[in-house]
Amino acid sequence: MPFPRKRWPTTKGEEDVNEGLLKVSRSTRGELQRAEVDISALAANGLAQLQRLEPQRRVRWQVEPGIMVHADPAMLDAVMQNLIGNAWKYTAMTADAQIRVYLETRDGQRWICVADNGAGFDMRHAHRLFKPFQRLHRQDEFPGLGIGLATVQRVVQRHGGEVDARGDPGRGATLRFTLPAAR
Repeated sequence: MPFPRKRWPTTKGEEDVNEGLLKVSRSTRGELQRAEVDISALAANGLAQLQRLEPQRRVRWQVEPGIMVHADPAMLDAVMQNLIGNAWKYTAMTADAQIRVYLETRDGQRWICVADNGAGFDMRHAHRLFKPFQRLHRQDEFPGLGIGLATVQRVVQRHGGEVDARGDPGRGATLRFTLPAAR
């Protein structure tokens, strides 16, 4: 006779970690459903929603119009939610907070960039950015689990793209990704 499974009590932190693991895992499974995705609309809608949730915050934001990609809409929505959410979060202590979403062409590749003038990060620790549960800031400064950028990287890689980050402590960060052109 098999032993009965007992569910051990978990703390809120353990539940968050478990949910985080599920999110990262889901980002690498399932079939990609490719369609035209309006990155500009996702970014503008995400920023407007964050502004509605925190109307007391004054954040100047700019989204370049017409940024389109051929990708899985739900997965790219998750990418933009994470990138925009991070820019919003890490500008929380910045007096003149600014967030910009734009397209950049480098070496013939189109990069979608999300830049802010917030907390930034030390490039010596950039290798940890995309690892699950790795954080470059203390939890009491900026809450979170450290799974957002790991999810972004996995989704972008599933699409055959790359992700990159640049930062400077106290001066902000730019996270960017590229996806292959539609076949």
